Amino acid sequence: MIFKNKRGDLSVTLLIIGTFLLCAFAIVVFLFSDVKVNNSFVGVEIMNQLNAEVDAYRFYSNEGMKIPSYLNIINSKGEEFFYLEKTKKKITLEGRKTQFLFSVKYSIPS
Repeated sequence: MIFKNKRGDLSVTLLIIGTFLLCAFAIVVFLFSDVKVNNSFVGVEIMNQLNAEVDAYRFYSNEGMKIPSYLNIINSKGEEFFYLEKTKKKITLEGRKTQFLFSVKYSIPS
């Protein structure tokens, strides 16, 4: 005995196609949001690096030791400070451009 019920075929087909499209859309949205979130937390890494450098500076200065040269200490107009930045290079129609994503300046107390 073979049933020839054609009424349910269309609705089941639309349900399957709709479910597939919904899942594909969700995957695309998660991929794009992952890229956006990765670019929005750029400053956290730099702040951690700056805190480590400030701690190293304080340790060496409190112990009376020579300050290592790997620390990003900049002298400008008699003021010493740490300066770190994160940039991103973009290629546009006008050529290469550098875009600042995050920068931080921390003055060293005298």
